[in-house]
Amino acid sequence: MNIECEKEKTIYRNEVNGKALYSIGLSHKKQDGNWENGYMTCRFPKDTDLKDKTKIKLIQAWLDFYTKDKKTTTYIFINKYEIVSEAKEEVPQNTKSEYDNIKSDIQLTDEDLPF
Repeated sequence: MNIECEKEKTIYRNEVNGKALYSIGLSHKKQDGNWENGYMTCRFPKDTDLKDKTKIKLIQAWLDFYTKDKKTTTYIFINKYEIVSEAKEEVPQNTKSEYDNIKSDIQLTDEDLPF
């Protein structure tokens, strides 16, 4: 079963025992107008290495499955794709404000305080 999609999709990466596992973000609009989000396991060709939250466009993908202990598990196999944008690594922002560098020579005594 082939999958065709014009919209870009977000790929989520999770590391388990040193192995990269991927899922694809899915969404649809419910009757009440709210959006519902879901996720489905996806696989890529060998040696694929995508960052978490990479946005891609599907070029060639299909629904596939594997069985384990008589239980069928489905996933999307993404054979060809185009990277739209890679997630940027979050850099910690400077938490100092512009006032942190101001030195104050004002000293208050107990007599100066109103309480």
